[in-house]
Amino acid sequence: MYRVTVRILATPEDFWASVDFVDSSGKTHRREVRQDRAAPMRSNMLQALISAVGILTKPCGLTVIAQNDYLEAPMTQGWICAWKERGWTNTKGKKVQNWEQWNELEGLLRTGGHQVEEVRCQKA
Repeated sequence: MYRVTVRILATPEDFWASVDFVDSSGKTHRREVRQDRAAPMRSNMLQALISAVGILTKPCGLTVIAQNDYLEAPMTQGWICAWKERGWTNTKGKKVQNWEQWNELEGLLRTGGHQVEEVRCQKA
């Protein structure tokens, strides 16, 4: 399984993600995605991650580095699975913000066989 680092930046106007991994011969590879998209920054962060995961063709272990902690707890503390089990509602019974994107991301991770190993915040 490849170890992949995904770096994400987002604004209300656009998003960017880089996908980096080292192959078995030691060569580093990078793919980048960028898109203009007028949406809230958190939505664009999710869309950046969805786009990045969408280009992966083999199961990967992922380290996600984002500009804030919006993705961290849902991806590392089991919130996504809990939300999905409750029909994408939170513990208060309210619909999860950006639930359609969380659902898409969960599907990409599951069907691609990807494991999220670490999510961390790195201020831009």
